[in-house]
Amino acid sequence: MESDSSPRSRILNAADRLFYSNGYESTGINRILQEAGAHKLSFYQYFPSKVDLALAYLRRQREAIASLLEVLFQKEDPLEMVQSWVRILKRQSRRSDFHGCPFANFSAQTLNQGDDFRSELQAAIREWNEMLAAYFENARAAGKLRSKISGQSLARKFLTIYEGNAQLYLITGRSQYLENIYEDFRDLLD
Repeated sequence: MESDSSPRSRILNAADRLFYSNGYESTGINRILQEAGAHKLSFYQYFPSKVDLALAYLRRQREAIASLLEVLFQKEDPLEMVQSWVRILKRQSRRSDFHGCPFANFSAQTLNQGDDFRSELQAAIREWNEMLAAYFENARAAGKLRSKISGQSLARKFLTIYEGNAQLYLITGRSQYLENIYEDFRDLLD
């Protein structure tokens, strides 16, 4: 495991902050290196291109969200799980550096980049969908979910509710949209 002070780690940490807050297109390699306190030689030693760094950023975000889901899934009741997720989002939204879902943002920022990122973004969505579907099926088996909607369909619908309301929050600044994630999911189960 690499230390947080290694050049690779510092470059990735800087890319995490800058890609998330400023966007992929608006973030140059020189800015990343400046924030990381690293040299170009270090950059190219670990990342042959900015695209490779962005793919590492997406993988890192994917792992972070999968870890968050695993923690949230400790709540056996799906409504409690979603309520916990909303509490986390509301806490994050109070910070000035909150920009919503890193994957939705990155996707919107790189629509014209070809297929460089598309497969990584699609893999993340597939993984979340599979994790959520398994969680919902386990909740059903434990008697915590009475909905007749399949776990797979419920996962897809929940991700749509989450992404849609998160984007509406970013557009309007109204925290009610974050609350709507829970309310819309509860309505879906009724």
